[in-house]
Amino acid sequence: MSKSIWIGAVLVTVLVLGGIAYLQYGRQPVVEQSGHAAIESSQTLPGAQPVAPPAQDTIATPDATAVAGTEDDKAVQGELESVFGSALHNWLWPDRIIQRIVATIDSLDGEPAPLRLRPLRYVEGLPIVDTADDGSLVLSPENSKRYAPYVDLFTRVDAQRVANFYLRYQAQFQKAHEALGYSGQSFNDRLLKTIDHLLAAPEVPPPIKLSRPHVLYEFDDAHLERLSSGQKIMVRMGSKNAAAVKAKLRDIRAALVAPR
Repeated sequence: MSKSIWIGAVLVTVLVLGGIAYLQYGRQPVVEQSGHAAIESSQTLPGAQPVAPPAQDTIATPDATAVAGTEDDKAVQGELESVFGSALHNWLWPDRIIQRIVATIDSLDGEPAPLRLRPLRYVEGLPIVDTADDGSLVLSPENSKRYAPYVDLFTRVDAQRVANFYLRYQAQFQKAHEALGYSGQSFNDRLLKTIDHLLAAPEVPPPIKLSRPHVLYEFDDAHLERLSSGQKIMVRMGSKNAAAVKAKLRDIRAALVAPR
């Protein structure tokens, strides 16, 4: 796979989606039916955009300000808050930040990361569910409002500043990736695979039917329930929010692959 990367895009996405994941069904982790392997495009709903092939662009070499060595959480947190805004301070766990981000990225095309490994704090609230005329459970249109603070944070971020942040900490992201057991494997490749996977999330028109066989809600449609954790988040946030997130990802990609 190409060493090209959509790195900052995934970094932003994981900060946003890592927090959004807490909004799914409350404190309980989502029980997935699929394994950890990425869901191929043939398993998504008809009409979903196919996963794009890896791009041939390459990311710029880190400049003289690049950081190496042991992660300094206080410095990382300060720079992230500078990029994303002060609102991030109340959401971000202040320890092992890069490790948490890498672990969550690794989970977005499979099963959700354990709560203890996610980068953002738990957000109170449960999904908003309506009862249709036929008695079935459906995801309420009001549910998309629960994602608004995260989507707003994401869409307002400056793409170039995200790219610059990644370049400074690129070596530490790679180190955290290898610490998960991926010795000799490129974190860039993993990120590219993940962002392509998120962009391929299907657009599902309402009403989205749910079932509740046990404690947690599930998608009533078997195709949707087999989606990865990342693609499920994209579906749950609503088509308008998902479109905004995807558009910003493309902006950040352009900033990362531009000549420097």
